[in-house]
Amino acid sequence: MYEHADSHIQLEKAMSALVEKQTFDLTPRSLDEVMKFAELMASSSIVPKEFIGKPGNILVAIQWGMELGLKPMQAMQNIAVINGRPSLWGTP
Repeated sequence: MYEHADSHIQLEKAMSALVEKQTFDLTPRSLDEVMKFAELMASSSIVPKEFIGKPGNILVAIQWGMELGLKPMQAMQNIAVINGRPSLWGTP
């Protein structure tokens, strides 16, 4: 009886770990993916106004953010252009 309960608990733990690893991630893995991502984000009305209609700026923000260890959406929210220069803003 105890063996069955123990194996059931182990199965639940393994399934929980598997579910945790299956998360949705928008991080581009190629130049083609980042270009498509930037174009989609630039056409959105809920990105920061500095990025609307500017996929090139999104691409630069994503690349700069990745070099700093930020995911694409974090980069877009935490990189601000001040006097024509990208700067970290807020708490990434």
